[in-house]
Amino acid sequence: MKFVKWISLFFIDALIFFCIGFYYGMKTENFFYPGSKTNETYQSPHIIREESDAEPVAVEEECITKDTRYTVKSVVMPDEDISSETIAVPEQYIGMNRETFLVAMENYSLVPPTEEREKGFVNVEVESFSSSQVKITMYYENPEIKNFFLAVFDHQVIVYEEDKTTIFMRTGIHLEDLPEEIQMKLIAGMTLETEEELYNFLESYSS
Repeated sequence: MKFVKWISLFFIDALIFFCIGFYYGMKTENFFYPGSKTNETYQSPHIIREESDAEPVAVEEECITKDTRYTVKSVVMPDEDISSETIAVPEQYIGMNRETFLVAMENYSLVPPTEEREKGFVNVEVESFSSSQVKITMYYENPEIKNFFLAVFDHQVIVYEEDKTTIFMRTGIHLEDLPEEIQMKLIAGMTLETEEELYNFLESYSS
């Protein structure tokens, strides 16, 4: 009986030593050979994993900076007298992208500065936009060329500016004192293209 018990203890001890030896053997292999197959995680042959070190490329938005070339082309109508210059970027436009700059130019066209209106400003167009260069075209009417609109109010000839609402002059000329042909033109609305034509008219028909 003691012999059988001794044999059993022998096999149990041998099994324990075998397990301990196997464990430390695996640890030793992983330490000295970290890339060995025993250290790899099993993956199903039906699952293909693709790994990429490439990072998504961030697309930077084009914006105006203080270093942007800001080119302004001026076109004076009707002779289309053209001039162009590159100036420093107006401070209020720095940091704007294309969309916000287009809105700013639209607002500029709707409510231009007083000095621009005095120069005959009509409209502005954005020709090109990038962070390196912005080109705009400013359109003007020659301020020396002014149309006048003549009409009749309370039987007297009134001279309006070309907007047909702003009174430029009350002539004191009565409609009944004019030739019938001129009367008909004034009733329909008569346009004179220059100040010279206006003053010639006044000299001809003033009493």
